[in-house]
Amino acid sequence: MVFFFPMMMMPGEWAVAAKAIPVVVILALAFSLVECLLILPAHLAHLGPEKPARHPVMKRLEHYRQLCADGLLNFARYRYRPFLARSLRQQYLVAAVFFVAFALSIALYGGGWLRTAFFPPGEFRLRLRYCRDA
Repeated sequence: MVFFFPMMMMPGEWAVAAKAIPVVVILALAFSLVECLLILPAHLAHLGPEKPARHPVMKRLEHYRQLCADGLLNFARYRYRPFLARSLRQQYLVAAVFFVAFALSIALYGGGWLRTAFFPPGEFRLRLRYCRDA
C-alpha cells in the first residue's frame, strides 16, 4: 500500500487516467490484510484434525506436502532464527545498513542515475508507429 500511495499523487494527464490503479490495489491489499488477520484465523480454528489420505495419488501429494513443510521448518529453525537473533543483538548495525541502503537509493534517484516514467515515451511512440504502418 505504501508503494502505490504515491501513484495517486502523480501530476500530469496520464495520472488522471491511471488514478484508479492505485485506488483498486490499495483497497484490495487492505481487504486482504483484514481477511488474513481477522477472518481466516476464525475459519482455521474450526478445522478438525487432518485425516490420512486413502487414494495413492493423494498419499503421494501428502508426502510431498510434508517434505515441503519439514523443509520450511528446518529453514526457520536453523537459518532464519539464528539470523534473526544475530540481527536483534546487533540492532544498530542493522539500522545502519538499512539507512545506508535508503540513502544510496535516494542519492541514485536524486543524482539522475535512475529515471522514472509511468509511461515511457519511447515505447509509446514505437507502438504508434507500428499501428500506423499496419
